[in-house]
Amino acid sequence: MPTETHKGYYQAIQHGERDGEPDSKTSIMGNPPSRSPDLRSTSLKIALIFLLAVFSFLSGFVTGARRREYQESSNTFMPTIPFVGGPVYFSENKTWSTPGPVSDALWAEERETTRSDRFVKIDDPAKYGVPYGSRDKAGVQFYSISAFHQLHCLAMFRAIVYNTTSSTGTETGDAEGWGHLGHCFNYVRDAIRCHADSAMEWPDVVTLPDGGKLFQPKTPLLGLQTFRCTGEVCGGEQVGRA
Repeated sequence: MPTETHKGYYQAIQHGERDGEPDSKTSIMGNPPSRSPDLRSTSLKIALIFLLAVFSFLSGFVTGARRREYQESSNTFMPTIPFVGGPVYFSENKTWSTPGPVSDALWAEERETTRSDRFVKIDDPAKYGVPYGSRDKAGVQFYSISAFHQLHCLAMFRAIVYNTTSSTGTETGDAEGWGHLGHCFNYVRDAIRCHADSAMEWPDVVTLPDGGKLFQPKTPLLGLQTFRCTGEVCGGEQVGRA
């Protein structure tokens, strides 16, 4: 005989109930529990998270676009020095390494800091977010290029060692000259550490266990294998002007 259910009365025990506790799918009074508030709360949370994600994405996109625009405008005047294709091997160059009239003249050019082709000139640097530069006779602001500054310092070291020509009074012990020398030592140090070449090097000749000699060619193995400044490019780099 079927069990009769009356509104307001307990139902008979259904399958799946234990220890007199009603099935979780059915309320005590016979009506399923209402979950509408829980669903609405979950939906609101999901919508809020989605809106926050969209806002964060748009904020990051706008900030990144502004930063790229500033960087592009600030770097517009940087001279482009192309990379040389293929590996470059360092080798001895007696023209540059052996003191003499030819070598001295070449190094004297490297020490030049007033050549117009070694500067970037900008008519209105503030327009592009560039700090103030030095001014030429026409009042145009100009900026030195770090690579040529480094070469200038290196050439000054050579001039002092070989005593080829006066270098801002350094040889005579002038205080200002010695200060310039100290600046150059630290500047070249900073440049080397900043652009550190990680290529591995090995000796040209090694002695083998059996006493024989092995001659090893200069070829890069690991690390930096690109070269961005040849003598032709660095010797006469033409830079742009705004």
